[in-house]
Amino acid sequence: MKSLKIFFVFLITIMSFQLTYSQQDSITKKIIVHNEALTVGKYYSFYLKIGDPLFGKVMSLEENKLIVYSDKNMEEIDTANITNILDPGSYLYGMHSESIKEGYNKFYLFIGAGYARTRAGASYSDDFSNGINITINALVTYTKYFGVRADFDFYHFERKDYSYSYNYTGVTQTSIYSGGTINSFLVRTNLAIGSFNPKDAVHVYILPAIGTGLTFRTKSNFTYITGTNPPVTSSSGGDNLQFSIGASFGIGFNVQITKKIRSFAEYQLNAWYLGVNGPPLFNTLKLGIILNQ
Repeated sequence: MKSLKIFFVFLITIMSFQLTYSQQDSITKKIIVHNEALTVGKYYSFYLKIGDPLFGKVMSLEENKLIVYSDKNMEEIDTANITNILDPGSYLYGMHSESIKEGYNKFYLFIGAGYARTRAGASYSDDFSNGINITINALVTYTKYFGVRADFDFYHFERKDYSYSYNYTGVTQTSIYSGGTINSFLVRTNLAIGSFNPKDAVHVYILPAIGTGLTFRTKSNFTYITGTNPPVTSSSGGDNLQFSIGASFGIGFNVQITKKIRSFAEYQLNAWYLGVNGPPLFNTLKLGIILNQ
């Protein structure tokens, strides 16, 4: 009987020790941040006043610095900079966990200008001087390798003046062709394929695209001069809007200047439906800046 009592006392002592240890262990694994209890070793998404959202595993709290393991690095987060903490068990986590974890769902606004080098047309009426381009583009990346970009472009091309003279029965005949300047407003959708990790200093990518737009072409003038007689001028076509459709293929890169600004350079091959008033075939070199989230 005495042995049985000793056994029960020993058993109760062991159970009490285990309960105390368990409570202490659970306490050491909890960290209170903004009245929220975070479990050490668990993953959370942290939204910040300054900087991109951070997804990582909570390691410890040192004074006002939360230590988080993220993307193979130890990150320090000032608790005063945290605006919201998303628990992996919440509803929003199911919708956004992958994008927040990677941090690659980003929006970029491109603003730039370009030099458009035309390719020779089939005839003098389609032979244009090199032109200028103004571009505004919006890119949304869905992973660090893929996104979709919408381009809004304005192009200006002047047709080259063309003239020739010949002698007929001792009288000089001269023909002069002028006018036919083109202004095009084009919209295209690009598949952006390349490197878009926001943490990388340099992004390199390709841009296959299709698009549509409107083209305005001024009247083409034809002037005919016979000997010393006054010139005779006639006009044809132009002064109206026409639908354009085409495709392009671009390659580009951008370099980080600050956390919110990048500079970009792109080279683009363009093949647009000419029609009566359509733009010429051309290649474009674009330079500008990128504003990102």
